[in-house]
Amino acid sequence: VLSCGAACLSFAMPAAALRGLLCAVVLAARVGSGQSSPDEERTEATVWDFIVVGAGTGGSLCAARLAAKGADVLLLEAGKWDGDWLYDAGRANGRNGPDNVWGYPTRLPGQLTVQNSAPYRKRINAGKIMGGSSAVHGDVYDPPPEREFEYSGLHSWDGPRIRAALDSIEADLSLKFYGYENLDDIPDAQFFVIEKLMKHFGLQHNRRGNVGSAKGGLSAGWVYFRSGTTEHVPGEKRHTSYGDMVPRFNGTASESGGSAGSVTVVAEALAARVLLEGGAAVGVEWRNRGGASHEALATRAVLLAAGAVGTPKVLTLSGIGDPLELQRLAIPVQVVNREVGAGLADHLAMFTWFVISGSDLVDSMLNGTGCKNREWFNMFFNLTGPPTGGDGIVDAEVRFFAGCNATRKTVDFGVEAVLLHPESKGRVVLASANPEVMPVVEFPPLWESDYDRLELIYKRLAEALGMLPEDFANERGRPLAEVVRSDAYLYQHVCCSARVARPGEPGVCNEDLQVRGVSGLYVADAAALPFTPSSHTSAPALLMGELAASSAWEATAGRTPPARVEAARRGQTRASRAELLARQSSSATASEEVPRVPLPRSGVMLPLAGLGTGTLPQERITGAVATFIRRGGRHLDTAVMYDNYAELRAGVVASGLENRSSLVVTWKVMPLGRDYVNKAVDTALKELDVESLDLALLHWPGDITSGKLMHGKPIPDCVSKESDPASGGAVHSWQACRRESYAALLEERKAGRIRAVGVSNFAAKHLDDFASEGLEPPAVHQMEIHPLWHDDDMLVRARRDGTIIQGYGCLGGKHTGATLLRNEGFRKISLQTNKSPAQVLLRWAVQRGASVIAGGSSEKHIGDNLDIFDFELTPTQMDFMDSIDPDAMKRMYGPAPEEIL
Repeated sequence: VLSCGAACLSFAMPAAALRGLLCAVVLAARVGSGQSSPDEERTEATVWDFIVVGAGTGGSLCAARLAAKGADVLLLEAGKWDGDWLYDAGRANGRNGPDNVWGYPTRLPGQLTVQNSAPYRKRINAGKIMGGSSAVHGDVYDPPPEREFEYSGLHSWDGPRIRAALDSIEADLSLKFYGYENLDDIPDAQFFVIEKLMKHFGLQHNRRGNVGSAKGGLSAGWVYFRSGTTEHVPGEKRHTSYGDMVPRFNGTASESGGSAGSVTVVAEALAARVLLEGGAAVGVEWRNRGGASHEALATRAVLLAAGAVGTPKVLTLSGIGDPLELQRLAIPVQVVNREVGAGLADHLAMFTWFVISGSDLVDSMLNGTGCKNREWFNMFFNLTGPPTGGDGIVDAEVRFFAGCNATRKTVDFGVEAVLLHPESKGRVVLASANPEVMPVVEFPPLWESDYDRLELIYKRLAEALGMLPEDFANERGRPLAEVVRSDAYLYQHVCCSARVARPGEPGVCNEDLQVRGVSGLYVADAAALPFTPSSHTSAPALLMGELAASSAWEATAGRTPPARVEAARRGQTRASRAELLARQSSSATASEEVPRVPLPRSGVMLPLAGLGTGTLPQERITGAVATFIRRGGRHLDTAVMYDNYAELRAGVVASGLENRSSLVVTWKVMPLGRDYVNKAVDTALKELDVESLDLALLHWPGDITSGKLMHGKPIPDCVSKESDPASGGAVHSWQACRRESYAALLEERKAGRIRAVGVSNFAAKHLDDFASEGLEPPAVHQMEIHPLWHDDDMLVRARRDGTIIQGYGCLGGKHTGATLLRNEGFRKISLQTNKSPAQVLLRWAVQRGASVIAGGSSEKHIGDNLDIFDFELTPTQMDFMDSIDPDAMKRMYGPAPEEIL
């Protein structure tokens, strides 16, 4: 940190000279981007008990189960850190949004498509955010029949074992039924159809979906394995297996009764290959978002849960696969297994409709409340086997949607038939040995027998309803067989690309989900399913994660780690591993690369870039904090007024940061008197789970008489009323409250519960009053700073008093319509510096001598807000940004501190 003598203050202070005085804090603190080339020599490896690749449905549960048994788990996720454990369907871009999904390219025959919106009908989508596909796709919990695998020949997966595994899963997930438990509540027109179907097929009524009952039957709703609604109401939150299960492992008791395990999560960590030595999996090579390669080693096992497309990709990149494919990709052969990527399967479906018209049922429905377009009921049955299926394999699923057409006075039924066990198979094909290139999903022409059986479902429905099969053709005069072959689609329930098989049969995994020919390597997601399940795939994926965790734990107990792994483990502590992982996972600003400035009278080293949480939606804070820490940020800003301690603490836990001492938390409290401040400190320490608050600020000097900041709360007794000559009325004076509250913070610092004390949004008169009372100057003054508002006199005073200025609102605030970010002049500087407008604005504040806090919840914005220390604005650029007419300056946030007495 540079400094100049007190004589500097006697000079006249034009803008450029003022900057020369004030920016000394940071101008010398230039650092590199922290990025490294993929070709650089790899750094040392981190060591864990288990490594799980993929934080989706199966992988998240698997990692949580292992941690519950006392294991130390690394969870690598190639997608971004969404972080809001509760997925908000209303705010997201939908299941096919490019920010949320990997759109794997396909080669499909003829007119075959995928059940997706128009841009993605030739792609297989998988979740690209924490929580995987469960976070972006439908959220039905629909388990397979208990004896489905046993009846197919996998006798070790018998009914009792599957039931026990499902019971364990269901005990930990929030299951909720949406629909009608009582069929008497169904509108008459729908019940008319239901009655015919149940009678014809001999179906039982499953009151709460298919959970814990025989599979075959009819249900007027679904069970969801996350809280949510069938209609995806904006703002409704959904839990994922990631959010419900992973963040809890931060020191809770383990199932084994020993020390609790933990799960450390790294987002945007692309698995490049499994490391193999002597026929055993010893770790994973992974790349961070900047392309730098790193290694993580496992003392016990590696479990792959990268999805039905991603898992065979990782196996192939590791040299496990078809030798001809490996030769084509120039990948050395480690284990020959021609089934890797083969056997890819999916449910086959078609949607059509029929109508009911000209009956009293229609008239009563049109005049009632049952006309809402929605799915009303579903059924599972066997085409050729027992009529109700029971606890074994079920062939067919049919979903019925209904609504009304008031113009033609009809009740319209949409009918989606799903063939649950098609014989046609596809494969996953790697286009390149580069792990960053997405593989291709390839399907040859489907077997005619599959189309025939899909057609048969509609024929059976026609029989039940007294219709002709052609009545289900969506175009009059077209044969049903032709319609099925032109309109059928893949249901996007892909599975089975690394399937389990019995001894002597082709497959990738044995019945313990261990990859054949490789010890210590398991598959823990839908890729391991032996065939398409008689259900949706979310519950079966959870089941694979449950079984894989159990198998890996039992099989690797007492395993002697390879010499290389053991040597790396001996030289590593938990703290050193955490720091190493933080460096490895950050492709931009690492924690030590964000410049820091010492706070007076405290020993606190304040990072010059921090995360503001006051303007973030409550449900985004946890994810934003975790992302910020993962990207190298170490300064968090909160306040009593923000009411977000729980979310902030959860984000710190979820980030995996073990060296909490590197984290600085700024905390703010209103000046409501000594007792209030003391109690607020108690609450903050407890709910943030910290021993002391790094930096405590008085949030405002008080409130204006109209009460803008108190939000209707009672005015404290320490506020006095004074006459106002201008209005003839009384105004509130906060002077006594301010003094008392500031003194309370200083006392808390003396007691060791606060390390540094400061203020926020104060005017010069408030600081003068403190000085007159002999109170020391604040260590930090947090205030609004941006090109449309900067108090240069306050900056000069801060320099004189040794106070660090902390700027907020540097980007102008969302409520202004992003005026600053859209400014043409600032955008030109953005182009000149190859930085975003936001980075330019933050850098401007830093070069004026301020530390900065900025909001943001997306990975990109958070990363950009930290990445501001590898460039400088030129004097010309700074002069332009300083050149706003003083008369045009305006605050974005209020009230004006000068108005507070």
